[in-house]
Amino acid sequence: MRLTVVVTALLLLAVVVTAIIAECPSHMERSAKISSQKPSIYRAGAVSTSPSECSLNRTAPATNAKPLVNISVSNGRLIIETAGYVDQVGFFKPGDTLPTAILWPYSFTPMAKGSEDVVAEEVLLNKTYMKLVADTSDILKVLEPGTYEVIVWSNGREVLSTVAVVTRSDISITGSSVVGKPTPVCSAATACGEFKLVCYINHSSIEAVREAVYGVSGVYEVADASWLVLKWVDENIVYDKEKLRKGEYSLYDPLMTLKIRKGICMDYSALITTALISAGVEPVYIVLLNNINHAAPAVTINGSMFLLDQVLPPIEVGDYIDYVLLGSKGSVSLIKYWVAGGEVQLEVLNDVELNATDTYPSDALDDEVFYEAVKEFMRKHPNLILDPRLKSLLYAIGSELRLYTPELVGYGGSARYPVTVLYSPVFRRWWVEMLANYFDGLARKYYNSTLVSGGYFWTAISGGVLRFIAVNYSVPESRVSVLNDSLRLEVSGVSMVKSLDVLVYKHGDETPVAGVVPEGVEYANIALIRASDWVVRNGSVLLEFRISGLSSAVPAGIYDVIIWVNKKPVSALTLRLDRIYTLSLSSSSPSEPSGSRLC
Repeated sequence: MRLTVVVTALLLLAVVVTAIIAECPSHMERSAKISSQKPSIYRAGAVSTSPSECSLNRTAPATNAKPLVNISVSNGRLIIETAGYVDQVGFFKPGDTLPTAILWPYSFTPMAKGSEDVVAEEVLLNKTYMKLVADTSDILKVLEPGTYEVIVWSNGREVLSTVAVVTRSDISITGSSVVGKPTPVCSAATACGEFKLVCYINHSSIEAVREAVYGVSGVYEVADASWLVLKWVDENIVYDKEKLRKGEYSLYDPLMTLKIRKGICMDYSALITTALISAGVEPVYIVLLNNINHAAPAVTINGSMFLLDQVLPPIEVGDYIDYVLLGSKGSVSLIKYWVAGGEVQLEVLNDVELNATDTYPSDALDDEVFYEAVKEFMRKHPNLILDPRLKSLLYAIGSELRLYTPELVGYGGSARYPVTVLYSPVFRRWWVEMLANYFDGLARKYYNSTLVSGGYFWTAISGGVLRFIAVNYSVPESRVSVLNDSLRLEVSGVSMVKSLDVLVYKHGDETPVAGVVPEGVEYANIALIRASDWVVRNGSVLLEFRISGLSSAVPAGIYDVIIWVNKKPVSALTLRLDRIYTLSLSSSSPSEPSGSRLC
């Protein structure tokens, strides 16, 4: 009975996005909430065009109201500061009930029909303060010269009214009037999840997340903290497809994600950001890919950004653009989190151009890293000996672990690359540990008896496939040679040959489809290829057969020819046959694309 062990483990980024709208919860959440707050873009007295578009009543100025909201223009920037949250800022022509333009604190699909949209260049925010900065040139592009009433809204209520005089080159502000108290960020129902994170990251969440992820307190190197949290999330949090299916896009508090062990992209981002801050890593970023509504946390190491997108490994931004986003990143917002005065601070930069840094442009796993991983595995299992004679059996009957780059399902192209293209020397020791753990996992699952008894093993990585084999017996030397139409197989160093079988298998199958036999020997129910030479003597085997005989006996395809001595596989070769046979004697897959690397 031929033993074939194949395990497929896709390193799949579980970002299940529906069509183009993907899933970032906070983006979808804010779209829903802003649309439900449509009345905030209408002036008092506006006629409702549908039952859901009832106008808000203007709030009368409070007696002795403190200046909780301020608006000004300085050095070509419109600046709005509030002691609370700002939803949007509307610019109205005199007598109009709909704004001519709306200034938003973040990038997203426009929600206001008939209005021009402008996105703030920068946002600063904490629990009690918010500042919007907009380039006046962006506003001048959508406003004609004239006088406008400017209304600032907080949580769906007007909190400030002022007058803006717009020329072709400038904006001036006169006569500001505070008409309401801004809603604190943590109480604002309209605040998006990324902003609410300044409320969710607190002493309780930091302590709980740090204990779960890192086990002990202390400050970590950025690379170590980043790898450890991504490893923990990869192993402990699952993608919440049901939450996405139901359209439940509200952000989970990191404590909730920690409890239920599932979430969607922004839930992952919030948990990872909290963990990194708990480990003393600052600043931490969340990258918002606005065109696909996806969010991923990030850190900077040695001046380059690495994204921590739900699964190992951390990915340098240049590689992320090339191999995950497939070269197209669209509109990007960058949110920066750090701690000051014991409180989490937030800064948003909208419509930024990511610097596609790639500090390791070879995009391949360093050979020495793979060898170090093998040595690390051998330190754990000193009774296993690395034996290159197993190389010929590795592809034919070895176990496999498929390792490919993460995929944003629903984001266009379906190209996948070997995960080794994401290797960075910044995380060298962690790659060594990860690969050694892969070896260990395959060995324990498929070769546990050999781990106990001791024996021999061989491993290789090529084209995104990690292969591993282990046996509890010594494999003899073997050699393959081709002369014209003849294939010659030689095996030496066998103590005693009691039985000899040469069987042909469709690659990946366990049942033979053909056998090579000498005169006088028959197999039942499989095709026969007569050997032109068959010699067994003095512990060695020599046999020869015509490849054209095999090609005429089986259909075109990929086949493994395995030599069994004393009922144990000792050598193999993989070949591809077509109408005019093509022969491959490599230990790597003949079907793997060109450019695959054997490490």
